[in-house]
Amino acid sequence: MSAPRDLADLLRRWRLAPASAALATLVALTACGSAPPPRTPAPPPPAPAAVPKPAARAPVDKPAADRSTPEKRSALAEGLATEQRWLQSWFKGTPVLIAQRDEGTLAVDVPREFCFDAGKSGVKPARRAGAQAPARPRRGGHAPGSARRHRGRGGAAAHRHAAALRGGRGRPTLGDRHRTPCMDIDFNAITAYQRYKLMASLIVPRPIALVTTVNADGVINAAPFSLFNMLGEDPPIVMISINRSHGGHMKDTAVNILATGEFVVHLTDEAMAEAMHRCGDVLPHDQSELVHAGLTPLPAHTVKPARIAEAPVAFECVLHEKLETDSRYIFIGRVTWLTVRDGLVDTETWRVRLQDYHPVGRFGASFYVKTGDRFAIANPGSSEADQRKTAIDEI
Repeated sequence: MSAPRDLADLLRRWRLAPASAALATLVALTACGSAPPPRTPAPPPPAPAAVPKPAARAPVDKPAADRSTPEKRSALAEGLATEQRWLQSWFKGTPVLIAQRDEGTLAVDVPREFCFDAGKSGVKPARRAGAQAPARPRRGGHAPGSARRHRGRGGAAAHRHAAALRGGRGRPTLGDRHRTPCMDIDFNAITAYQRYKLMASLIVPRPIALVTTVNADGVINAAPFSLFNMLGEDPPIVMISINRSHGGHMKDTAVNILATGEFVVHLTDEAMAEAMHRCGDVLPHDQSELVHAGLTPLPAHTVKPARIAEAPVAFECVLHEKLETDSRYIFIGRVTWLTVRDGLVDTETWRVRLQDYHPVGRFGASFYVKTGDRFAIANPGSSEADQRKTAIDEI
């Protein structure tokens, strides 16, 4: 079988049809011994008038191949292996399952998202899932997608290739030149919980804010929140997003911040990760999570809520601005004081000694990540020593 001219030609030969469970089944029958069409008689060569013209060659029909012999069965298996390598070269980087269904048949499952729109690609889809389409045996040539194949495509040939993919004429787009299998999800068509699970598991890793507040009775509340980050330095502000409890009730942290306008944000390292996680347990309003997790409260410098002695970093904050949505309270706090573990900051250069700082982050579901495995991307021409530092920090 000769190499396809372009991807549209490939899809015409190997029809894609939607299948259940978001898959498409591609089935091709390899007819290794099918009879080729009769050869067209060659035109007679020009000759002098005195020389009689040679007789035209009569068409010769090649008899159908006999598959009953071991040699023919071996040739059939070799042909199937060739077609399998051909398909794998086209679907490189795409999850594809290629298996031999029976003698002379290849069954290939590809993701539904790979199927092209028939109106755009000009490919007629198969009538049903699992439909079989005959395929001619490959007779030499190079693998599709190889450097040899692409060296010869330029100018008008490249334009025709892109137009074939689009099913029309005009300037090719990025999507025409490189189509990557993907899944599209309409956020308006799924529930809020489904949106949360997708976003919280994809936007990772996230820093964790262990926030302490105090209620009207003086009980210190502590709770971890991973929807947290720095927003700016002038003014120095941080953000935490607190969801509502089941039933729409506000969590104790949100109630206390709205009542007092003060809170302390702590960063958690590996040594206190388990205690931080225990602060997320549900307790009665009159019990402190610090006592429950075995953490030590210390007086803060500028706000009433206590800071945690075991935490390597503590930002004392006053409420700068708030935003309320249907599901959350978003608090923006202005930092008034910073307390860090002794030796963590070089006050001469105002750089953090990152080799001594190992915070943990939140990953998808109930998983956490460590930050000890670090790497630097060096600029061209930089030395190995330069790779171990960034513009403001050092390792």
